[in-house]
Amino acid sequence: MWLGSNIPDLMLGVVVAGIAANGGREILREASETARRNASA
Repeated sequence: MWLGSNIPDLMLGVVVAGIAANGGREILREASETARRNASA
C-alpha cells in the first residue's frame, strides 16, 4: 500500500499549506480594511 511512500506526507503538507495560506490571506484582507478605515478617519 502506501507504506514507505511519500504521498501521504505530501498530501498532508498541501492541506496544511492551504490552511496557512487561507489564514494569511484573511489576515491581510482584514489589515487592508483596517488601514483604509483609519486613513479615511
